[in-house]
Amino acid sequence: MLVRSDVAKRLLLAERLLPSGFSLVVLDAWRSFDEQRALVRFYGEGAAEDGFVAPVSDDGCRPPHTTGGTVGLTLSWLDQPLVVG
Repeated sequence: MLVRSDVAKRLLLAERLLPSGFSLVVLDAWRSFDEQRALVRFYGEGAAEDGFVAPVSDDGCRPPHTTGGTVGLTLSWLDQPLVVG
């Protein structure tokens, strides 16, 4: 998975600050524009409007995943991923 170096540093810091037994699980990171468009199509335009997935627009505003600036993640407890909603 690809992320910006500052994102990677923040993830490492965040994980070090978690209580013992917890860790971060990165589910996805950088996405191409095509992958981002496919997610919007899969989840529907309403998901983009609700902020569930960032829309891909022609106005020059790039969704954070397409810049390596954000990740999808969850927590794990003793190496078991948790469903956090």
